[in-house]
Amino acid sequence: MDDSRKNVQDIINTLKQEFTLSPTGSSYLGDFALVKDKIGLKFKKAWKVENSNSEFKLCWISYTNSFEVASHTGGQSFSESCNYFVGYLKHSLDLAHTLIRPETFEDKLRELFNREEIDFKEYKKFSRRYYVLSNNENRLRDWLNDEFVGCLQNLDGFSIEFLNDTCLFRFSKSACLREALDLCKIGLRLSEIV
Repeated sequence: MDDSRKNVQDIINTLKQEFTLSPTGSSYLGDFALVKDKIGLKFKKAWKVENSNSEFKLCWISYTNSFEVASHTGGQSFSESCNYFVGYLKHSLDLAHTLIRPETFEDKLRELFNREEIDFKEYKKFSRRYYVLSNNENRLRDWLNDEFVGCLQNLDGFSIEFLNDTCLFRFSKSACLREALDLCKIGLRLSEIV
């Protein structure tokens, strides 16, 4: 067993001490913008995470990250395959296609010339922290509530994408125990909210 697989299995074993996990089938994630452009995207395994009144699917995926290291003689390109956990949830709420991700400096600059992001006056901190796009702004505005905003308000590197009656959510970091624990807590909470 390679180190990355062992690390993921160690994380799952720890999660099983805190949550009810059971193996489950795969889900097609390729339509979600959060992962569809990733190089070498592979669906590895999935578990149903549940408690007495909610459940979601925790998926183990991997993809390749490429980066360049500059030096005084030029530079080199490197790539590595990394493991990630993402949450997948089927729900009865239809928010069409909505993406909520951390807002970047680049987003703020782009907004000076092209106003496409949705801001919420009643949730100023949320609007400063997250970049929100939707092809059905009215439906999103009608649904967005204190409970959902409160759930995401103080998370770092968290993104969620709604696609009709499903959603995918994740942290930007590769698979580690802290994010996996947080992802499970958030996934169970989201399954109660949406």
